[in-house]
Amino acid sequence: DLARFATSAAEKKALQKMATAEGADEWKKIVDASMSFFDVCKMFPSARPPMDQLMSILPLTKPRLYSIASSPFYAQGVLDLTVVINQWKA
Repeated sequence: DLARFATSAAEKKALQKMATAEGADEWKKIVDASMSFFDVCKMFPSARPPMDQLMSILPLTKPRLYSIASSPFYAQGVLDLTVVINQWKA
């Protein structure tokens, strides 16, 4: 519900439209482009929610427990591992 924080009438209207069936194509473009919430905020700079509201809008970020890497150098019968140890602060 970022639209309620927009001070620009044009940005507020654009954000509200994306939440409707009429604006679904525009929203799909953002999703298909894998834009982050930060990217969307840059598109609508007048939408500046207070920090407490921002924290309620954003989903919790969970640590990535593993990543998968690939290589074009395939060798049959060989297994290569890449290991990185992260120490997460509580």
